[in-house]
Amino acid sequence: MKAIRYWCWWTGLGLWGTLWWCGCGGDGAKPTLTIRPNQASVEIESTLEFKAEVRDAEGILIPDAPITWSLIPPEGLEPELVPSRFGEIDANGKFTAGTEPGLEGQVVATAPKHGLTATAAVKLVRPVDRVEIDPPQAIVNIGRTVTFTARAYDFTGEEIPDIKPTWKLSNNVGTITPEGVFTGKIPGTGKVIAQVGHAKGEAKVTVVGEIKELVVEPNPTSVEVGTARQFRAFGVDQAGNRIPVEATWKVEGNIGTVDDTGLFTAGHTPGEGEIIARMGGKEARAQVAVVEIQQPPGSPANLTGQVSAPNGDPLSEVQITALANGITVATTKTDVEGRYELWLPAGTFTLQATKPGFQTAEQTVTLETQNLRLTGVNFTLTVG
Repeated sequence: MKAIRYWCWWTGLGLWGTLWWCGCGGDGAKPTLTIRPNQASVEIESTLEFKAEVRDAEGILIPDAPITWSLIPPEGLEPELVPSRFGEIDANGKFTAGTEPGLEGQVVATAPKHGLTATAAVKLVRPVDRVEIDPPQAIVNIGRTVTFTARAYDFTGEEIPDIKPTWKLSNNVGTITPEGVFTGKIPGTGKVIAQVGHAKGEAKVTVVGEIKELVVEPNPTSVEVGTARQFRAFGVDQAGNRIPVEATWKVEGNIGTVDDTGLFTAGHTPGEGEIIARMGGKEARAQVAVVEIQQPPGSPANLTGQVSAPNGDPLSEVQITALANGITVATTKTDVEGRYELWLPAGTFTLQATKPGFQTAEQTVTLETQNLRLTGVNFTLTVG
C-alpha cells in the first residue's frame, strides 16, 4: 500500500522533561498512514468503502486514530457538479460514485492528530460483467516476480479501457503491488485476485522454493524410428512443487538427436539409450527405447479433422498425409463431408492436405504419450 510519511516530533512532560513518545524511533523511522485500496475502478452509481490505518514508528497499529475523509475531484469539473458526476465520500470512508464513466480523481484520508495524509486513485467505469487476468496461472521461484495484468468487460463484451484494478491475494504465498507485480515469498499455491467494480478475476500462482531435484518427462518412453518426441525438464522443491526449467540436453546412446528445447528426434535404427537434462549442477535422465513404427490400423482413429474450401464448403477426396522427418507414416482421404481420420503413434508429425486444382496446405501436430488424441485439426484449401 502507498504510504505518505512525515517527520515526527519530540514532546517533553513535567519538570523533568521526560520524553514520552518519539515517532522517529531509534533508526529514524516515521509513523505511517495507509489507505486501502489505494487505487480502484468504481462502477458508476455504486459504492466502495475505503479503510485507513495509522501505525507508529515501530509499525504498531494505533487503534481508533481519528481519520477525516475528502476528495480531490477531476480537474476542470465544477465544484457543484462533483457529487453528481464524480461522487462523494462520507465521514466513514464510504465513496458513492457519480454518473459519468471515465472521470478520475482521488480519495484523501487525513490523520490530523499525527499530521499524516494518504491518497487513493479512483476512476469511474461502466458496469463490469467480467474480469480476466493474464497470465491465468504462473509458477514463481521464491524472491522472483511475475507481472499480472487485468482486463475488464461490460455486459456487451466490450472492453473497458484504462481500468484501475484492485489487486489482492488469497493467502500469504507472496506480495502483490498496486501495479499487479507479484513476488513469491513462501512455497505454496494461492490465487491472485483483480477486482474491478463488483466483478473479480482470478489467476493461480504457485511459489516454489529451492530446487532440490530435477526430473525429466516422459520417463520411461518409447519413440518410433524417425519420429520426434518433446521432453521437458522440471525442478522440484522440498514441498514437492514443480516448475518448468530451462536445461541443457544430451543424448546418451546411438538413438537419435536432441535440440536445445528438449525435442528428441529418433534415428532410423531401433535401440535403447537415455535423454539427459542438466541444470545448476543437477542432472536427470529419461530411459528411451527407439522402436519400429507400427503400421497404423484403420480404427480407432486418434487424429481427426475436416477440410473445406474458403467459402466453407467441404472438400472430399483430399489426400491427408502424415510425415515424420520426410517419411510417410500414414495416409487417408476425406469423405463427402470433408472429414478424415488417422491413427498415429506418439510423436511430432507434418500433416499435408493435397487435392488436384488446390494449393497444398500443411501444419505440424504433436501427439504426447499422455494425450494420444487430437481433434479439430482442420484445413482450408485455396484454388491454385
